Amino acid sequence: MEKEKGSAIYFTFIVLSIMLATALGISVLLIGQIKLMTGIENSVVAFYAADSGIENILYQKKIEAGISNCSGEIPPSYCSIDLNNGASAQATFTPSGANCLYSDGCIKSVGSYSTGSGNDAQRT
Repeated sequence: MEKEKGSAIYFTFIVLSIMLATALGISVLLIGQIKLMTGIENSVVAFYAADSGIENILYQKKIEAGISNCSGEIPPSYCSIDLNNGASAQATFTPSGANCLYSDGCIKSVGSYSTGSGNDAQRT
């Protein structure tokens, strides 16, 4: 009987150690998932910024009958757009020719949104 006096303390220590290890393992997994979800959110914002760049060039081409507020006298023309949410887009319009096989021209837009992690999305 005297050998069994401290067994409850050892058993409690083992159970608490297993619970602590489980909690730490779960927290590591959750932190990784939270970082991944933040990256996906930033990537979606960047994708829509790229889409805004394309829509801006299409609007200028259709409504204004030319691309007026873009820089570059010689094609391709470069447009830079800053959105209210902190995202930005750099769009390029290349007229039909050697570098573009489409009769209406080619538009490439790269949207960016970063909160320090540098998540970018590209839509061509």
